Amino acid sequence: MRCTICGGPPQGAAARTLRGELTCVSHPFVATCVFCGRRAGRGEPGWCDLGAGTHRCPRCAQEAVDTQDALRRHVPRVRGVTRDLGFGLARRVRVVFGTVDDLAGPGPARPFGVTELRITGARTAEVVVVRVLCGLPAFVFGRVVAHELGHAWLAQFASRPADPAVEEGVCELIAYAWLKRSGTPYSDELREEIRKNPDPVYGNGFRTVQAAVRQHGLATVLESMSTAGILSSGHP
Repeated sequence: MRCTICGGPPQGAAARTLRGELTCVSHPFVATCVFCGRRAGRGEPGWCDLGAGTHRCPRCAQEAVDTQDALRRHVPRVRGVTRDLGFGLARRVRVVFGTVDDLAGPGPARPFGVTELRITGARTAEVVVVRVLCGLPAFVFGRVVAHELGHAWLAQFASRPADPAVEEGVCELIAYAWLKRSGTPYSDELREEIRKNPDPVYGNGFRTVQAAVRQHGLATVLESMSTAGILSSGHP
């Protein structure tokens, strides 16, 4: 294994990427790939800023979903797996590319996808469109689309929880199940990221939902959300 910056055997401590690539930590670096964690050396070719400091390395660029043909190839595969998992949509939802600016929310976080909704009731909404950042590597693209289709599923089946952390937790659970079922590269590593995510909404939401499903079963949890807007008895 050779260092991604100097090309030699790593000397001393080394940073490891999602793919298992190594970079000597002693090297100065100017950016980190947001998808795999690879470090960029000064002047290293093939790096891209997708916007707002979202850097993509040359390896992730090789796997990028960044054309309409690629979008049309990948989206049906994600739809098929989520449908097989029991989260098929009643009405087809468009999935389109977006930019970092399109996906920007009210806070500093820059999501890779967003589901645009038109609220119609306490736990219902009409799904307008799903936007996914153009240029995501395929292994990230699938995870993001599966998560966003979770929002669409909750809206269409009047199951949107009262707590936003629970809604994000359900969608992360769907993405987690998609990763396990799809066999996409690095699925084990991405599932570990979901399990250990320290974010109070996405990470804690996932762990709360997963615990409720393990205790009560998925069908009971989803029924409780559709009728009362909560996970299940004893889970707000």
